[in-house]
Parts: sequence; structure tokens; C-alpha cells
Amino acid sequence: MDVDSFIAAYLHRDEQFLQAWQNWEAAHPECSPQVEEARSLLRHLAVHEYRVSRQQRDKLWSNIQANLQTKPVAKRRIIPTRWYAVAAASLFIAASLLLWLQVSGQSSITSMAGTHLTHVLPDESQIILNAASQITYRKKQYRNKRDIHLDGEAFFEVTKGAPFIVETDLGSIRVWGTSFNVFARDSIFDVKCYTGKVEVRIPGEDAVMLTPGQQYGYVSGRTAASHTFDPVREEDWRSGQIKVNDQPLRNVFAEIERQYDVTIQFGESTGAKRYTGFYQLNQLDSALYHICWPMQLEFQINGKQITVK
Repeated sequence: MDVDSFIAAYLHRDEQFLQAWQNWEAAHPECSPQVEEARSLLRHLAVHEYRVSRQQRDKLWSNIQANLQTKPVAKRRIIPTRWYAVAAASLFIAASLLLWLQVSGQSSITSMAGTHLTHVLPDESQIILNAASQITYRKKQYRNKRDIHLDGEAFFEVTKGAPFIVETDLGSIRVWGTSFNVFARDSIFDVKCYTGKVEVRIPGEDAVMLTPGQQYGYVSGRTAASHTFDPVREEDWRSGQIKVNDQPLRNVFAEIERQYDVTIQFGESTGAKRYTGFYQLNQLDSALYHICWPMQLEFQINGKQITVK
């Protein structure tokens, strides 16, 4: 297994190399965190037409090999084989990150847990990131190719110009000049159109065109569906209100963790309960009360640790 095969598998989706790496990961479960981090790196730093040149590959691999070379020591230590596998995977990720940051011209903007972040793009388009979300784009080529990769949730106000494309792991959005909201995490993909028109594409489905007040999305394993909303009167996370429609509590608590930078402990049966309602992003205890009281649950706050029973 080498750099070329990893790029071919997870960047270019080559079926043969993809199967080979999946088999390798199954045989080396101790390396799964490092492999997942490398996959995440590709998702964040790579764009469709981006290719790693031979010179870049040679430089990357030579860096890895140089790091793997051992130096003479006075005493010989016996190190378990699995340690070498983990170390090699970690070196692969570190070398890859340094090289791709240098050659790809990527800009990555991240909002931390408990914060919302506004970012203005080179064409004056504006993105408001919800808590614990990230966008990545190629700043040097942005004016000619307005491609954004999103992990999490964000509201976009896009100026008119070249097609503006938002890629996520669950689906993609294509617009020209409009405002819209995208939620893409926890196996949930949801798009709301506020102004203009929004073209939404999800795997295995025809493209859907949204106009103001239309919403489209899906939960993994379920059929995609369309809904309507009031783009003028309806409040959302930007104004401090979170609405939930028939979601398992594990997802609801995950959003609370992102919004307040806390950790919530709860049982498996509690996490499977489904919740419909809303809560305000003003006080943590008030938000928990609005969620737990109708579900006949109790919660205890101890600093950043919360227990729900």
C-alpha cells in the first residue's frame, strides 16, 4: 500500500484500490483512526479537478521514507509490529498534510463548539457557520471556480456570478446568486432556499430545483422529501432558535453539545427516543428543560458535563 493507491482510492474513487484499502483497514483495525483522518484530509483539501503531480508524490513519499529510516542505537529494542503500522500511518498523514497545504492553496475556516462564525469570500459572498462546522475552498482559484466544501451547517448569501457549488459528503448544491441554508452531518442532509433558486443533488436521485420557501433533504436510509417553510417569518439557529422535527435524542443532544461546548451522557434507550419541538439558544439549562421535560427526563449539569436520565 502506498500514497498513489490511497489517493486513487479515496480521491478518485478507483474501485480496485478502494477495495484494497478497505481490506487493509479491516486487517489493521488499530490504524482506523489514522486512516479516517487521512480520508478527512482528502475531503477537506481536495477538489474535483485537483491531481497530485508525480513530483509532489515523489516528494511526499520520500519524506515518509526518510522519517521511517531508523538510526543506530546502543541497545536494540523489540517493538511490536502493530506499533510500526500505526507510526507509518501517522507519518503518512503528517507528510500528506504538509505537502497538500503547500501545493493546493486551500483555505479552511472552522467555527469552534459554542460559537457562530461569519466569513466573507473573495467575491463578497457571505457564509455564517453554525457551531462546530467547517468550510474549505481554493482561494487562489475561487473567482473562476466558486467551489466550497462544507462539514456541518452554514447559511450562505451568494453574490451573482459564476456557478457557486457547495459540496458535502451527503449531497451537493449549485446556485448562481441566492441565499440558502445547508445542514450536512449525523447522516442528515437538509437544504432550505430563502431567495433565488437552489439546485440540489443527492446520490441516486435526480436534481431538484428549490425556490424561496422550499426545503429538501433526507436521512440516510430514508427517502428524500420536500417541505415548505416561511423564509421571512420562520426563526432559525441564526436568530437563536433551534427547531427539531422527529429526530432521535442522540442527534438533539449532539447539537446541544456543539452549541454549548459541553458533553452529555445518556443511555442508549434515551438516545433512541424521538423528539419534536424547539429550544432557544440563550441558557443551557433552559434548552435542556425544553427538551427533557416533555420527554419525562431529568438532567444534571456539572460544569461542562451533563447527565440525562
